[in-house]
Amino acid sequence: MEKKVVILFPDIVDHIFDITLLTDLQGNISAIGKGHALLGDEMNPVHGRNVVEFVHPDDATVVQAALSVLGSRQQDSQKIEYRCCGADGNFIWLETIVSLFRETADDNWQLQFLSRDISDWKKGQTQLYHLSRLVEQTSDSIIRMDSDFKITYMNRAAEVLTGYLLRETQGKRPRLFSARPDDNPFHDAVFAEIIESKQLIMEFVNRKKTGEEYIVKASISPLYDEQGALEGFVEFLQDITERKRIEAALKESEERFEQCARQSRSVVWEVNAAGLYTSISSVAEEVFGYARKEIIGHMHFYDLHPDEGRESFKSEAFSIFHHQGAFHNYENRVQTKNGQIIWVETSGFPVINGDGSLHGYRGSDLDITERKRSEIDLRESEERYRALTMQSHDAVVLFDEETLKIVEANPRFEEMTGYLPSAVRTLRAFELFDDSKDSMLQLRDQLCAEEKLLPAIRKIRTQAGRPLRVERTGSLVKVNGRGYLLITLRDVTDEMERQREMKKDIVLAAQVQRALLPTVPCAEAFRIETLFSPKGFASGDVFHLEWKNAENILHGFLVDISGHGLAAALQTAAVNVLLHEVMDSPITMSVSEKLVWLNQRIPAYLDEGSFAAAIAFELDFTVGEIRYAAAGITEFLFNDTRILAPGLYLGIFENESYEMQRIGFTPGDIVCFMTDGITDVLKVDLGEEAVHAQNVCELFRPGGRYAGKMRDDAAAVCIAITDNCAKHDEV
Repeated sequence: MEKKVVILFPDIVDHIFDITLLTDLQGNISAIGKGHALLGDEMNPVHGRNVVEFVHPDDATVVQAALSVLGSRQQDSQKIEYRCCGADGNFIWLETIVSLFRETADDNWQLQFLSRDISDWKKGQTQLYHLSRLVEQTSDSIIRMDSDFKITYMNRAAEVLTGYLLRETQGKRPRLFSARPDDNPFHDAVFAEIIESKQLIMEFVNRKKTGEEYIVKASISPLYDEQGALEGFVEFLQDITERKRIEAALKESEERFEQCARQSRSVVWEVNAAGLYTSISSVAEEVFGYARKEIIGHMHFYDLHPDEGRESFKSEAFSIFHHQGAFHNYENRVQTKNGQIIWVETSGFPVINGDGSLHGYRGSDLDITERKRSEIDLRESEERYRALTMQSHDAVVLFDEETLKIVEANPRFEEMTGYLPSAVRTLRAFELFDDSKDSMLQLRDQLCAEEKLLPAIRKIRTQAGRPLRVERTGSLVKVNGRGYLLITLRDVTDEMERQREMKKDIVLAAQVQRALLPTVPCAEAFRIETLFSPKGFASGDVFHLEWKNAENILHGFLVDISGHGLAAALQTAAVNVLLHEVMDSPITMSVSEKLVWLNQRIPAYLDEGSFAAAIAFELDFTVGEIRYAAAGITEFLFNDTRILAPGLYLGIFENESYEMQRIGFTPGDIVCFMTDGITDVLKVDLGEEAVHAQNVCELFRPGGRYAGKMRDDAAAVCIAITDNCAKHDEV
């Protein structure tokens, strides 16, 4: 009868371990607890056998080494891993704690084996190893990123593709590889699309560490942990530079062929022995008006011929078919789908079957309509040109290239300048234009060299001596080998006067706009600095501030209307009225409710297609809290931290809702709300570099570091919480 193992806490041990044994110091089994059935049965008893007998030959040295060390009592215990043969003849992986053991001080020392089956874990480790090898050896580049798009891992293929080692990229974003760092493909919209679609495939241009540019196809997917929380992203990259080059070359070749065919208006076709179209190029739609699918398999070549003369044309063509002859430059007519008659020049050759019978014809139709009409056009062109010139609303004058005398002028020139027809032909160019003779000679030389004059505003003198502003353009024409300067003059005097008046209106609008800006509130609890910097004369930005001492709350709005100039100035004036109205409303509204109120009313004051970005905010000095809701103004600064503020523009959807956010503040904090005229510059020039809210106004004022870099209207409201904030709360 085999002896059972006596151990402490048997329930716990049996729960943790799969096999428990006792052996002498040489490894001979003296007792077995749990796991007897795993190692032997009645036919193959375990008691008295050595543990090494059950060990895989490749792992025997591991167990023997442990027996040697523990048998000589050099150590008290060891943890080892080895494969063990079970009663069914299959090997399982065991993790075993072997330790010295005796029940009493008088007993002999024994070895206690506590083993746990780790076969599944080993299998997982093996699979993980193979997967790791697969990832490292695959030709696809694999990059793993954390939830902030920062790189945590790159396989070898990614290192080869980018030219960067893993240690050079860890903690950095994939923007490092971009050939155009400012055009960051990993922005908020992309982030949201990856989360929503579970996979996003993009193509963009990267740059290797060496500076070489290449095109990649990227497949990006989110990674989630066991609880379903976003853990990061995995990106698979393929270098498609060569494929893109081949595609571009193929497309260019096809486009060149298509362009040549379209340029020449040449239709390539194939018909069978009965004359039925079996193939035709896409140019047919442009030349004949029929789509390919309307022709192929449905129309014969003679169906395109006008009714008049069709039978004669058909008979003549099939006579050539019968003799299997070729034909070249055969001129014939085609009636297009819209009924127009055009001329084509047809060439073709027979396609013969293996038995010598006619399979069909291949050839082309070249549109020669313009050539046929050229003689008529040539005869009519002079009359048309003269009629056009005579009826033009602009003055048209023809000067002799050598003498600069007027050869011919249309009635509009005589009307514009007051010169009688008899006096026109005596005028020279430098007598008409308010330029010196040398300047006019230089202008002539320039026109002869470049064959055209770009539009320019110049002064001419009327017959009465009155100066007149005109837009002058010109070209060089040749008639029978002699050069003439064809000059067109458009009176812009009234137009320039209107522009001057409009400029005055815009300047006045800008003055009114600045006058409508609110007086900056003053209180011991805060200090406010504002910036209002239009890109042009008038701005599409406006802000409003109001301190309600009884509430101990500073209320504010910052609005950015799309567009510039006079229209934007008028719209901001209307919005200013709305801001006062919502501030003075007897109904208490949260910042989000104020935006909803504005969103429902602002479309009436905006042009079609216009919209407005805004942020509503309030600083509650009683509880030390900033409450805000955004509608298109995407971020602001709180001290040196950029706070993202999501929300759809005003004027897009009537029933849009806006979410209120909160930030706590203490004395010394500074918050700066700003329009995209400022944030766009900060993103481009600073990137990840931090900027403090207290410096914004200084950076963008005239003479500031970024004053000349703004590409849009800029406005900012920066509020510093003073040390008197706490005192103010107590009061």
